[in-house]
Amino acid sequence: MHIDGDFNSLNCLGVKISTVERMKELEDFIIKAIIVGLIEFIKVGVNIASYKLKSVIKKKKSVPKMRETMSPELLRACEFFRKGKNEYERGDYEEALTYYEVALPVFKEKGEMLDECKTLLSLSIVENILVKHGIRKREIYTEQAKVSYGFLNDDEKDSELMRLMGNVYSRGHGYEATMRLYKESLSIAMSQGDTLNHAETLLFMGILEGVAYSKREHKTKMAKFYLSESIRKYEEVKDSFEREKGQARVFQSLGDLMREQGSLTKKRGKLKRAQKEYFASAKYYESAWVLHNNIDDPRRKYFIMGELCRIYALINERHDEAKVWKKKCETALENESDNMPAQSRDYISKCLKEAQNLLQEHDYNN
Repeated sequence: MHIDGDFNSLNCLGVKISTVERMKELEDFIIKAIIVGLIEFIKVGVNIASYKLKSVIKKKKSVPKMRETMSPELLRACEFFRKGKNEYERGDYEEALTYYEVALPVFKEKGEMLDECKTLLSLSIVENILVKHGIRKREIYTEQAKVSYGFLNDDEKDSELMRLMGNVYSRGHGYEATMRLYKESLSIAMSQGDTLNHAETLLFMGILEGVAYSKREHKTKMAKFYLSESIRKYEEVKDSFEREKGQARVFQSLGDLMREQGSLTKKRGKLKRAQKEYFASAKYYESAWVLHNNIDDPRRKYFIMGELCRIYALINERHDEAKVWKKKCETALENESDNMPAQSRDYISKCLKEAQNLLQEHDYNN
């Protein structure tokens, strides 16, 4: 199958497909969307979003500053930003905040507006979590981030920036506004051949669709599509750490999606189907757990242990596996509690309690 001609036929953009670079990848993306029947997906043209061709061309001209040309101060700031991102992903939000706050004044002083805005957006995301946990009293960075974003021209915005803006918008601006930003992030990544940001943005699009699933049932198909495409794209990432980290998060998100799908199916009285969906969730979680172990991500590793204990307890024919994971969780709490993030410790305890209740209920009924 070959797609050619005018994108207007798909209600995407009024530009000739032959004029857009990297079209083989774009064609493959649309073909897969057609195969899985994502009519809404095709209509909105998520692969190019509402992103105009002239903006794509402008962004191609906007070349990031090479590390060789950076001052020592700027190099250190970039390293602090990277460490902040790593700590955020590991769940150490206070440490992430510290790194970001060290990087921010350097970016401001050096006039690096794009990096300044990314750092402010990252600070906004972390700070929001800390406020929810009662560690900080109020947010100060969200409005600063929005002001900083407003000073950037369209041709200065890159894929990572648009995704971070989408993450901030996801807190209160609703599905449509958030997805619009993610689609623009994806468009930029695709146009520039940015494999890592391409994969990561697909991951967040899948997560967003998964959250929308409970309200809009057809969204589960789109969530699976985005997450499957993310897995495929992460395979192309050369950095093994980034590749495994990304794939682990995708598998975890697929596990979450199938768990929620199983719960909704169970509520509708389709118990046999719900059991299959719970089992699919468990297999995704197991894949995620292996990868999280490989990259030593303690927060997500322990979260997944708790999920596996609970999900197998929900599957009538898999209680032996539930007991295996229950034992692993109990051993981790006993021997590794001091090195375990507080969130993970609380979550494992919660999952253990739920699993124990489910197992006791099953034994009583049988």
